[in-house]
Amino acid sequence: MAVEGGMKCVKFLLYVLLLAFCACAVGLIAIGVAVQVVLKQAITHETTAGSLLPVVIIAVGAFLFLVAFVGCCGACKENYCLMITFAIFLSLIMLVEVAVAIAGYVFRDQVKSEFNKSFQQQMQNYLKDNKTATILDKLQKENNCCGASNYTDWENIPGMAKDR
Repeated sequence: MAVEGGMKCVKFLLYVLLLAFCACAVGLIAIGVAVQVVLKQAITHETTAGSLLPVVIIAVGAFLFLVAFVGCCGACKENYCLMITFAIFLSLIMLVEVAVAIAGYVFRDQVKSEFNKSFQQQMQNYLKDNKTATILDKLQKENNCCGASNYTDWENIPGMAKDR
């Protein structure tokens, strides 16, 4: 059954929202790929929890794109089953977003400490590895900072002179 009148407007708005949803999904995939490229340059050989972040971002982007595709197919065909599936997926996404926001707030200090620990481990390789030195120098220049916490972190690096 084709829609008439005001429902055409609702259907059009649904298409616009689904297009925005697809754009966000593609954006997440692009961000995940970009972060993966940057981390491949920054992290040496060990696998850390932070190195899994781009993979998770790409997977979430792909899942969101799939959900948007299901919604678009449901709206095009006016299929009840696809629209219910789309609504269920949207509800699950909303619940996961709330859970991630709460977890991010609760564990924010642990994330900072894990970053500092990882950064200090990379600082230990500063004089041994030119690639690590280049990446750390670039990171500190871009962020106008020095060390993991402050400039005194460099005093603990063996072979690093006090005036350097």
